[in-house]
This record gives sequence, C-alpha cells and structure tokens, in this order.
Amino acid sequence: ANAPDSQVGKPPQTEKAPQIVMALRDHFRDYVKHLKSHETPAARIADIERQVRRIARQCGFLRLSEIKADAVKKWLSDREADGMPATARNAHLNDLMNFVEWCLREKRLPRNPLT
Repeated sequence: ANAPDSQVGKPPQTEKAPQIVMALRDHFRDYVKHLKSHETPAARIADIERQVRRIARQCGFLRLSEIKADAVKKWLSDREADGMPATARNAHLNDLMNFVEWCLREKRLPRNPLT
C-alpha cells in the first residue's frame, strides 16, 4: 500500500529515526558535553570542534544520515590536492571517526557510515 501523502518525505517511524534525522550540530553539541565530562582539555575540544565542523560544512553534512564515506574520501583527496599535510588530514579524519564511534556507542547511528 502507498503511504498517505502526509507521510511522503517523512522518516520511517522507528525508534532510531529521530536520532538519525536530528541536526548534526545537536549531536555534536552532545558529543562536546561528553568530552567535557571526561575532562578533555579545552584546547583539544576546540581542535575537535573546528576539524569535525570543517569536514561537515565542506561536505554538506547537516544530519548524521548524510555522513558518507565517499564524500569524506573526496574531501581528503581535495585537501591533499590543496597541499594540506597528511598529519592534518589524518587529525581531521580521526576526530570525525571518534565522533562517529561515539554516535554508534550512544545508539545515534545504526551502523558506521565511514566503513
């Protein structure tokens, strides 16, 4: 049966759907709270925020469901072409991967979109 017109474009009604469609900035805000609660130094948190937000912004990720490995690979390739050192690219990638792994542990993602 077809979904009623009022349901077109809406996420499926599952327990995880609200998490996946919640704005990425809201998940990231919660991640930063988690880092602070584990006494991560403020300077390190600032680096993580800058690096993860940069990837999300430049890849156009607005929701967790939009994080895609191919887009991140292209971003890394583009940064290499721009002359970004490997250490900086790896730092950005590691911070994004740690955020995604936290989202998995917190049941905010059903699977790892980077693998």
